[in-house]
Amino acid sequence: MGYKLSVIISTYNHGAKLFSLLDYLDGQKVDEIVVIDDHDNKEDEIKKKLKSLNTKSRLIVMDEPYGPWATKSIGIKVAKNDYILHLDGDCEPLSRDIKSQHLKWLKKGYLFVFGNAIFDGKSLLTNAFYVRYCLSSNKYFLEKPQEFDGYHIIAVSGNNFSLNRKFLYTKEIPNLGLYAGDDLYFTILNMRKTKEKAIFDPTILVKHKHPLTTRKLIKKYYTYGVGSGINRKLFGKLDYYTEMLMKIHLSRLPIARKKLGLYPTLLFFVLYPLYAVVSIPGFIRGLVLKPNKTKISYTELKI
Repeated sequence: MGYKLSVIISTYNHGAKLFSLLDYLDGQKVDEIVVIDDHDNKEDEIKKKLKSLNTKSRLIVMDEPYGPWATKSIGIKVAKNDYILHLDGDCEPLSRDIKSQHLKWLKKGYLFVFGNAIFDGKSLLTNAFYVRYCLSSNKYFLEKPQEFDGYHIIAVSGNNFSLNRKFLYTKEIPNLGLYAGDDLYFTILNMRKTKEKAIFDPTILVKHKHPLTTRKLIKKYYTYGVGSGINRKLFGKLDYYTEMLMKIHLSRLPIARKKLGLYPTLLFFVLYPLYAVVSIPGFIRGLVLKPNKTKISYTELKI
């Protein structure tokens, strides 16, 4: 029995990173590549690159910039195959064969397969932000694959995950306009409705660049709070990412220092009060928000 995989790439202004990812996937002999361009007006450059590939490739351009929730939804809708891998256009896979890594778990019957992301943040501020994961979530840094269900969430990586479309209860990701909140909603709803399980495999690695400024950090803190609130309201308390403040485990300070450095770890404790101040209003707002269905318009361009 053949197991064919469509790779969906969400991109917005990713340039050389996107082309490098396309070259990598072309060498993987995946069955289909679909680039979903979120209306960044670079379709001519992308078309030229896709024409040079040996892999069957398609280009879909959104009629306006909707955001990653929309590009993922369209990718799930238009893929030729039911096994679908989603990557962001600025992801750099660190595995020799990301296709076989995801297919291995999909063939075992999992609804979702989540890989891990190493955040390639060079700045002190960016690394300080990610110290939070070291101190708050031992599950985020698992070294071995672990299964989970819709009640015991381990990790949701929206830039490196695959799914079996045949099992899905809903193919639409709601317009929450959030960092990870929309992916979490989509994941939990499908797992709870179908009773299917997911797996987090930390060995399926991609490098993902996330430079942060203070302004972006405040926005991220706020939208994390909103996402926590809306998912808390809809699904109750979960093990992962539904509380506006996660417990900080000081015993993990050596882990944070080793992974991200001494100065980012110290800076985190300056930033943490900011997280509380900004995320709590977001959490309260999330408690009253409802998932918003938005009609998405797009065009598939001929390659």
